[in-house]
Amino acid sequence: MNRFDTLNPKYIEDLRFIEDYNRHTGSSLRLIVKNEIILAGNMNFSVNIKLEEFIGSFEVKIIFPNGYPNSIPNAINVNNTLSKQFKHFLEDGSLCLGVPTDLYFKINHNDSIEFFLKQILIPYYLSYKYWAENNGLLLFDERSHGIKGIIEFYLEHFHLKSRPSLYQLLDSVENNNLNEYDLCPCGSGLYYQNCHYQQIQELLKIPYFKDECMKITFNHRLIQFKLNESMNLIIKKQIMQN
Repeated sequence: MNRFDTLNPKYIEDLRFIEDYNRHTGSSLRLIVKNEIILAGNMNFSVNIKLEEFIGSFEVKIIFPNGYPNSIPNAINVNNTLSKQFKHFLEDGSLCLGVPTDLYFKINHNDSIEFFLKQILIPYYLSYKYWAENNGLLLFDERSHGIKGIIEFYLEHFHLKSRPSLYQLLDSVENNNLNEYDLCPCGSGLYYQNCHYQQIQELLKIPYFKDECMKITFNHRLIQFKLNESMNLIIKKQIMQN
């Protein structure tokens, strides 16, 4: 059964939650089910953090793909209300709610609209509001945007402390030269089957992993290339000076 089928009990729970949320917050959210599933309208929120209350109100539009939760939603910057200086945007201008694979894990653990709204969407808007009102300061200890944030996620996910360990592991995944009985390329000294094997097998089932893996390894090779170029220039200058 489709996640947003009108006969799906989860969909009925979503509608009840939205109705309750609107009533308690004065919001005007609505769930539109057509060719796409869209959560749209004005979203008000009030969040208490460390005894301080944060209040916000934003116009939102979230497009849930038919494959949800196996495909992550697309959050639109309605009327370009949010400043692009915030940086947490995707190339198409939509909101960057997190690393795709991380989002995949979260919404597959709980695919309710309530979870998405309270644990993913509101924290994003709350972070933006605080940033906009406090000269670029961040409320949370957030990951970096772009490739840096992806690298930070995988370092956490694999419990690795250094980037070289991550690069070696993902490079082996990308080149498909991992054997269960070889030492794990992360450098732990453990056999791969007793180290990162299960995690990699789970990640290979997720549609976003291979693309993120490729971005990380490409970024590493690009950095190495630039370092080599810089070293070559330094050596040439030293030779010319001598």
